[in-house]
Amino acid sequence: MGKIISKALLLSLLTVSVLSCKKDNETKPLENCNCGLITEDNNGTTNNQSWYTINVRNNCTDNTKTFYLSKGDWMNAHAGDSFCFSNEAEW
Repeated sequence: MGKIISKALLLSLLTVSVLSCKKDNETKPLENCNCGLITEDNNGTTNNQSWYTINVRNNCTDNTKTFYLSKGDWMNAHAGDSFCFSNEAEW
């Protein structure tokens, strides 16, 4: 009788451990908190100085922040694109 209970207990534990496992494709990937979606881009001139900005909504916090870019970087940053900053903490 003791062997039957032990086998039943072992089978129960095995079933619980198998059912509690998640498949790799079910886990949510970690988001990069230094990246976000460009919501707007803008440029202009102040005191004969040109400026180029983008507004980016953070992937993790959903906060939006304005960033000043060089003209070359701004030319490649379009609303709707993802944009990451290597030198910017999460905002």
